[in-house]
Amino acid sequence: MTKIWRTSSLLTLVLVTLPTEPVRAQTGSLQNRSEPQKFEIATGESAGFGFVVSQPGPIVIRAQWQGVPLVVSLSGPLAQPIEKSSSGSVDLSYTVTADDVRRGVVWKVSLRSASAPPRPVSSASVLIDSHNAVTLLRVAKTEAQGTVTIQHPPGDMQQAEQQLKALAGDRHAAAQQQLSQIRDQLHQAVQARQAQLQKAMSDQQATRLQQLKAQAAQSSARPAKIAGPQLQAKGSDVAMSPMAVSKEGLAPKQTIGTSQSRDIGAAGSNPPQTVAKPTITSLSVSEGQPGDPVLINGSGFGSSPGEVHFIVNPGMDLKASADYWSDAQVVATVPSAEKILSYGGYVYVQRGTDKSGVVSFKFNPALQLMTLGITADKRIKSPYDTTGIGAFCGCIAHEGAGDLFGHKDDDEFFSNTTLKNGWVVDSVNFGIHGSIFGNANASVSDSRIGTNSPYVKVHWWMDTFSSVDYNVSLNIKGPTGVPYQ
Repeated sequence: MTKIWRTSSLLTLVLVTLPTEPVRAQTGSLQNRSEPQKFEIATGESAGFGFVVSQPGPIVIRAQWQGVPLVVSLSGPLAQPIEKSSSGSVDLSYTVTADDVRRGVVWKVSLRSASAPPRPVSSASVLIDSHNAVTLLRVAKTEAQGTVTIQHPPGDMQQAEQQLKALAGDRHAAAQQQLSQIRDQLHQAVQARQAQLQKAMSDQQATRLQQLKAQAAQSSARPAKIAGPQLQAKGSDVAMSPMAVSKEGLAPKQTIGTSQSRDIGAAGSNPPQTVAKPTITSLSVSEGQPGDPVLINGSGFGSSPGEVHFIVNPGMDLKASADYWSDAQVVATVPSAEKILSYGGYVYVQRGTDKSGVVSFKFNPALQLMTLGITADKRIKSPYDTTGIGAFCGCIAHEGAGDLFGHKDDDEFFSNTTLKNGWVVDSVNFGIHGSIFGNANASVSDSRIGTNSPYVKVHWWMDTFSSVDYNVSLNIKGPTGVPYQ
């Protein structure tokens, strides 16, 4: 049987009856209570109080508060709710008829901001990243608080339980119908985010490549000093770890790897009469990741393409593809390497058997995007359904369709989890199920985008006879092939 009586740390429901007829209270004993009940309304929220009426008679409502103007609404087996808006206080009354009792015994008083819609509207799914986090992270701010007193005829609790059980059944059917749609939307949001990041990186690299090639061509046509970080090449008399550098470049014992490369025809100025040993004087950037173009400035590279090597990890020497080659400028692309972290590596140019000294170049691994779903590292507040809607949809389900009380609280995820190996939070996927029932809502109120903390806080609320379900997951990004824990 559906439970309709629950305790709440935020609200205490007080059912006030006419003096001649007592009412069955939460404990099951007959009581007469007259004290008002407290409410607090935050931005975008409403407060609700349910009660049961199974006999004709007057309902008298008295609400008093401080804060923004409110709308006080009485609903039940009526064609339309009875509403009144005011600042500071509202008196509302209605006489229950025998026809009303035949249609239903469950009634409700709701209070909401006069500037808010009758029912909150939520996006089915949203993606929160560094660009829109400010607008989508919603922090509850109290707008009004006060008391409400409800006087009404007595009610039959068993009859009310039957009505609320049917209400909960309707909610379950709605959840089943819309679950697949919400899951598809969340999956599409993850795919769209991944495509967005890949396109942004690809476009940025393509634009930078064209800029560097044009810069090198102009320099070859009209010799000039190329701007960029001036990095001192390390020559034959410099000992380096983890590999030694000989007069001819890398020591013969160093294993030279390979990666994809393509031949580029000679471009720019004519080769010098005397062929000099390759020398690197500067790089356009001091670090990069696979696919990033790098302009190498120097001399003695030759008019025909040679080789550019990147040392991206201890013992990992990769040959890079060259997109432009002249005697004084080379444009190369950082080669691909997976399952490694950032490394303070080196770059050098090789022409035949001649090698330049190495120049420092930090290798940043390519990033991959993964989705991190809810784990056991969570704190979910009651009322929380783990066997009904929650088990069915694999979501966080706050079930209050059978409650005479409203609830609101915060759920927390990944409080004790830390991402490792350079992984950080990229964005938060948040989906409200279409099975919002009654007056309820949820939103992300805190996250740590851009850090290694996947912590997420979700604020949720529901007034009486209401429920809300949601899904939350994280997009995290980090070095390709490297675990995040």
